[in-house]
Amino acid sequence: MWTRLLRTLFATASVWLLNKYRQTSLELIKLEVAIGYVKGVRSARQVFLAVLMVVLGAGLLAAGFVLLHIGLGMLLYLAFQNWWAVGVALLILGILYTVVPLFIIRRLCAEKTWMQFFKADKLVEQVTKK
Repeated sequence: MWTRLLRTLFATASVWLLNKYRQTSLELIKLEVAIGYVKGVRSARQVFLAVLMVVLGAGLLAAGFVLLHIGLGMLLYLAFQNWWAVGVALLILGILYTVVPLFIIRRLCAEKTWMQFFKADKLVEQVTKK
């Protein structure tokens, strides 16, 4: 009788410990998956940044560079004919064509934007809250 009781207690304790271990293991696995997902988002962002800088960055900067020099040339040429306002306008336009896209690229490349786009921030919040 005592052996049966001890066996039942041992089996019950083993099952209880196994369930606790399994629950803790599942939470750890969820955390590891979330970490891997966030690292994947970071890698995708870095690839996007590299492609963006090569393709778009060079094109936008070249266009701004050309417009700046057209504005400067017009300023020098038209300064004596009292048409310098056109040159100043093109110079300002060239600066805007250079600065505004760079700010847009900066916003698109922000880590916060990528975390929100891939919903990784919500995933991290769900995994870390208890």
